[in-house]
Amino acid sequence: TKEQIKEKNKELFRDLIYLNNIEDFPEYVNSAPLKKQQKQIFNMFYYRKYIDGSFNPISKDYVNKVYNNIKIPKSKKLQPKYAIATSYTDIRLLPSDINFLYNETTYDIDRAQVSGIDTGTPLIVLLSTKDGIWNYVISYNCEGWVKSKDIAFTTSQVFLDWINENKFVIVTSTKADIYTDKQMTRYCDYIRMSAKFPLLENTNKEIVCVKIPKRTSKGNLIFDKAYLYEDDINEGYLKYTQKNILQQAFKHLNSPYSWGGYNGEQDCSTFIRQVFGCFGLILPRNSLAQIKSGNKQINLTQNLSDSEKSKEIISKTTPAISLLYLPGHIMLYIGNEKDTPYIIHAIWGTEHFVNKKESVVSFINKVVVSNLNIGENTSKGSLLQ
Repeated sequence: TKEQIKEKNKELFRDLIYLNNIEDFPEYVNSAPLKKQQKQIFNMFYYRKYIDGSFNPISKDYVNKVYNNIKIPKSKKLQPKYAIATSYTDIRLLPSDINFLYNETTYDIDRAQVSGIDTGTPLIVLLSTKDGIWNYVISYNCEGWVKSKDIAFTTSQVFLDWINENKFVIVTSTKADIYTDKQMTRYCDYIRMSAKFPLLENTNKEIVCVKIPKRTSKGNLIFDKAYLYEDDINEGYLKYTQKNILQQAFKHLNSPYSWGGYNGEQDCSTFIRQVFGCFGLILPRNSLAQIKSGNKQINLTQNLSDSEKSKEIISKTTPAISLLYLPGHIMLYIGNEKDTPYIIHAIWGTEHFVNKKESVVSFINKVVVSNLNIGENTSKGSLLQ
């Protein structure tokens, strides 16, 4: 029920370090852990070799320049600011647009990419860069650097009112277009599945009017009207049923894969988060944290055969509300056919190591329905193995 989902969210915020209770954020925070974290991230990029999107080496001088642009506070206490995202934006580990790649084989995995956030996402702001181009933000399930032009500052009361709006719509399409006129001719932006907006009115049977955040020239928050097609939304959260979960998941079938939600697409954990977000569940950002969110967990030990593992999955999990996890990847279990478990998941592909320096990637790069045999006969083994 809706009430049980609210209680579940409270439980997750209480028990998981992977979620941030931005609605009850302290008035002041200790700056020391944040300074330490930024230094650790700098070291991670400074002492490892990376190449950019054109496959050119990224110099240590460039990483130094990026780090030195961060306005590190001298005071021991930081006073958080409140903001709301005014467009889709990427969250980055470093205040930099440059792709940080390990090698040419994994050219589409940017190691500086944390996640993507949609218009309307509430944010706590803690730091900025000296040039003012970037801000360090905290959302419910992630934190990192975003472009200043993509957020607008407001008061704590407006911030909380936005979060706790009672009459709202949820985006139920994979992506929904927003327009600024009733005729749906002036395109504004797109928003992704599970994004939430206050509902203003139903203008007719096909179009709804919602409130959206806007940024003034001085970076402050104002609100405006915008219009969405009714087919793209639901008034309030969807009812939490297996059928509804599967319907939401299958809307994403063949949607492009993108590490960290880069360019508005989804990786495995973003896919899961979007599906369950339609029902009001707030899940953590990454797969390891998501698998710790469940009420019941089973562990498949390595000494089990493939057949035994399959039987364990089928007998102990419920289709559509069970997640399957292996290090670095998370999947939604959808049922079985002839004693074979099936899943729907956003998957990059499989990587087969020929030797320590050379690997071969078989790309999939989309949301697919499959069994757990993907990767069979490779050096890493199948998903099930």
